[in-house]
Amino acid sequence: DIFPSFAFNLGGGQNIYNFSYYGLLSPMLMISCFFPFIRMVSFIEVYMVLSVIVSIILMYCWLKKRFSSKIAFIGTALFLLSGPIIYHTHRHIMFINYMPFLIMALIGVDRYFEKNRKVTLIISIFLMIMSSYYYSVPGIISIIIYGIFKYMEMNDKITFKGFIKDGLKFIFPILVAVCMSAVLILPTFYALLNGRPDITSSINLLDVLKPKFNLSEILYNSYTIGVTSIFIIAITYALLSKKKNYKFLGIIFTLMIIFPIVIYIFSGFMYVRGKVLIPFLPIVILLISLFLDKYKYKDTKKINIVIIIISLIEVYVYITTKKYIFILETLVILISYLLSIKYKNKKYLFYPLCICALICCVVNNHNDKLVTKEDMSLQFNTYNYDKLNKLLDEDENIYRVSNNMMGMKNLNRVVDTKYYLSSIYSSLENPYYYEFANNNIGNEIEYNIRTAISSTNNILFNTYMGNKYMINEKGIPIGYKNVEDSNIFINENTLPIGYSTPNVLDIDTYKSLEYPEKAYAVLTNVVVENDKKDYKKVIKEESISYKTEYSNLTLEEKEDKYVINSEKDGEMILKLNKELKNKILFVTFNMDYSESCKVGDTSITINGVKNTLSCRSWTYYNDNTKFEYAISSESIKELNIEFEKGKYEISNIKTYTLDYKNILDFVKSVDEFKIDKDKTFGDQIVGEINVNENGYFVLSIPYEEKGFTIYVDGNETEYEKVDEAFIGFKINEGHHDIKITYTSPYLFEGMIISIFGYMIFIPIIYSDIFKRRKEQ
Repeated sequence: DIFPSFAFNLGGGQNIYNFSYYGLLSPMLMISCFFPFIRMVSFIEVYMVLSVIVSIILMYCWLKKRFSSKIAFIGTALFLLSGPIIYHTHRHIMFINYMPFLIMALIGVDRYFEKNRKVTLIISIFLMIMSSYYYSVPGIISIIIYGIFKYMEMNDKITFKGFIKDGLKFIFPILVAVCMSAVLILPTFYALLNGRPDITSSINLLDVLKPKFNLSEILYNSYTIGVTSIFIIAITYALLSKKKNYKFLGIIFTLMIIFPIVIYIFSGFMYVRGKVLIPFLPIVILLISLFLDKYKYKDTKKINIVIIIISLIEVYVYITTKKYIFILETLVILISYLLSIKYKNKKYLFYPLCICALICCVVNNHNDKLVTKEDMSLQFNTYNYDKLNKLLDEDENIYRVSNNMMGMKNLNRVVDTKYYLSSIYSSLENPYYYEFANNNIGNEIEYNIRTAISSTNNILFNTYMGNKYMINEKGIPIGYKNVEDSNIFINENTLPIGYSTPNVLDIDTYKSLEYPEKAYAVLTNVVVENDKKDYKKVIKEESISYKTEYSNLTLEEKEDKYVINSEKDGEMILKLNKELKNKILFVTFNMDYSESCKVGDTSITINGVKNTLSCRSWTYYNDNTKFEYAISSESIKELNIEFEKGKYEISNIKTYTLDYKNILDFVKSVDEFKIDKDKTFGDQIVGEINVNENGYFVLSIPYEEKGFTIYVDGNETEYEKVDEAFIGFKINEGHHDIKITYTSPYLFEGMIISIFGYMIFIPIIYSDIFKRRKEQ
């Protein structure tokens, strides 16, 4: 399916355009479909190496048309040695995978202005958008900036009317490329509007409006443009230049450095992070190359004074942030520049410049933790996936898998088409499901960001989501039995993905409940607007007695809270005076203190269940100030509590218990929706159900207002949001055939606009061919 809509294998079932940030319709990645015998890991490795090589060649060709071979070579070297290029070939490939097409588009701008040809520009922008819709926005802005620079270079006298008229002509091929890629843009735009939980730290608008010498979001860093201090000198030279186009570039980059609001806008009003500036790297290299080519030995006294002052300010900034290697680099570049002026020889600057860029590149890449051979071996050999696949094949129904091995590395890892996950890590995801998993059902928040819905040991969540199979090593929840000679566990008593039950609970009554009763209520009832207001509480709050042993920490009781200091990883063991058999133990408490990011995140693990509170100034602050634990096993005799290094202030500690039998009784009472494996593929789910009593059909697939179409016995049926997160509808007693299909909203409209864009593009191709022949 070239244009799929539904990702049933991830996050319980998601709009597939929630993943378009990662290259959903990338033409280069789609080539892999022709090589199914090559592992995707290997394909991406080769693809990214080739991507960098092609980018280098295109960069040199682009610079060579304007500069000498020496300047073009140095500019290309600075491009390669900048922070993000090598680093993100293996770290975040979507940060740079569009780069060949961006540079090709800049070449297309030259062709547009010099020969009035549009094809190269249109194709390049189209490929850039399809490769990375997120970075295509600053990429297009970068192209427009270069277009204005080129226009100013070619026209001595510019009138406002002429600029607007020619500007509209220049925008036209860009709009054609945007139309051609509408099949990606429109469904993604819908996903952006409807699928982004509030996962970033709040931004103070006054702070981003204040001018700031924001070097950390521009220089050296791999998560920004990442060039060296020569960029600051080049900007200074450009600002003092008499050439309008040169000065224009200097003003643009000065605004980026001084005003955080610029980065904030480019980042989609989420945060101030320099990664969004990476597409401006080629223009930065152009500005630096212009400086290296044009700076003179005469009449530079005033310029030199300004450059010295700005360089000293830069040094002061790095002294305050204790980045001593950048201080050294700044001084070396400044001295080298002054020597080249004194001795009237640019080689005094060129050689130190390249050496400094190389050193900074090595430092940036050295800080990265690469994937080890051991990690690769674990990911591809340890998990007995062949054995699990056999079990999945033999199962009469479709159930999900919870992979708790290696943390976030496996949240999105689908090893087979029949491998269904409730976990997801994405910038976009269904907000109802996000709220359900992270707030309503009581899952632990293991990581310092909340963009992930991770695999969990919470038996309530695993039961609800039909996580019948689990890959795990420790902290196995109650109900799971080990498969011999493997780390695979099976629980025969999880809910099916679809089921029918007469148990309903009014949503207002549900909202009045507190955790963990609220989590149990949503598991054993269908929460909808209903007349059933009564609810009998099952979970008991208990005071548990125990004996304490602890090491590597100090414990102090202050009024209504406990203050714990752990100099290094500490441990506390609570030996229970009463054994808990076949029970689920819920533990909740407030975290009243968040560490500074100099110390790091603070985490508490109880019997293998880990909660984390991110440090207070972290960009993706997780706001996990109430730790909730669902601890379960056939027998709980002690609580092993592990503290990571840091300070903890804990209050309002509560413990509750629930007999596991209550969950088993409900699971056995539902009517199972049996999914037809042969007919369920792509964007549709097909199956049948025998309903014993009128009630609700519940499908543990996240609810979306648009996109789903449900047929019961061939008749289209309206669905509603149940349990505040999932799909459901009323169903009557008897046998029913059910079919669920999903089409991404605005996919069809996107296809129509794309076809319209191609219809415009075809005559442009003929026009360019005609112009070329005419020139010959």
